[in-house]
Amino acid sequence: MIANDRTPGTTAGAVAPARADIAATAAAVAAITAAACAGPGSPFPTGPLAYDVPSPPSATYHVVDSIVTGTTMTGMTMDFGVQSTMTLALEFAADPGGVRVIGTVEDLDVAVSNEMIGTERVDESILSGEYVVLLSRTGEQEVISAPEFSEMPDLGGFGTGLMSLSEAGGLGQELFPPLPDEVVGPGDTWVDTVSQDVDAEGTESTSTTTVTYTLAGDTVIDGRAMLHITVASETAAEVTMEMMGMSMITATEFSTTGLVLWDIDRGLVAYAESQRSGSGSVQLPPPMPSGQVTISGSSRVRLER
Repeated sequence: MIANDRTPGTTAGAVAPARADIAATAAAVAAITAAACAGPGSPFPTGPLAYDVPSPPSATYHVVDSIVTGTTMTGMTMDFGVQSTMTLALEFAADPGGVRVIGTVEDLDVAVSNEMIGTERVDESILSGEYVVLLSRTGEQEVISAPEFSEMPDLGGFGTGLMSLSEAGGLGQELFPPLPDEVVGPGDTWVDTVSQDVDAEGTESTSTTTVTYTLAGDTVIDGRAMLHITVASETAAEVTMEMMGMSMITATEFSTTGLVLWDIDRGLVAYAESQRSGSGSVQLPPPMPSGQVTISGSSRVRLER
């Protein structure tokens, strides 16, 4: 079961626009954040920045994500890592509730590793079903259905955490970041707050994330006009996991920074990247010692077609 409480913010502010011509590579995208020059002919949309059925009404995304959690107890550190790549095909259609999005996982590779379990890999064969989501103009998602795990690998107790990702459903703010549904200009910001509760077998979690989006300017990639949006967020989370007959409670706070390139003509994210880092504590039942946790990771989303 999952419950979400999402509170969108409003836009404010203005600064000079940015423009750059870059190659469509991650290195060049990172470079444009520091290179800008003002000029005429800004491609900023004249209407509200919001979701609608894109043209063409289909898209394929390549998503890469990695996260490493380090736990230190009694002077010893154990790392738990998850690396994943996914190809996701999307179809869009108009719906009275907004935009209906159907997502099919075409390819999936997830590697889960730590000193206790070694490395275990799963692929798309363990998934059944597809995403069906109603997307509002501001990016709020109503999940109609989501893929389910047809089988679970033996991950030494960490499989329940993987299961909770499926329970959460939705297509993520990396693909569909919140939008203000207002006319925006360079320097405008909007804020989105998401509270989430997940209750899956063996795992309970709560989290609150506040994300600030800033329209930094515009750029042109391969002749296509893009909006350059910077992203900064703060998250507080608590996870209770049953593992080897014990309850482990992990409380963390972490921050994320990144950018989004929004294809104005397609009305979709063309590229997004983010880096996250944070720390926290882990508690086990007495007389087990408490410990410290560190978190680091990154993600990239690329529109392939």
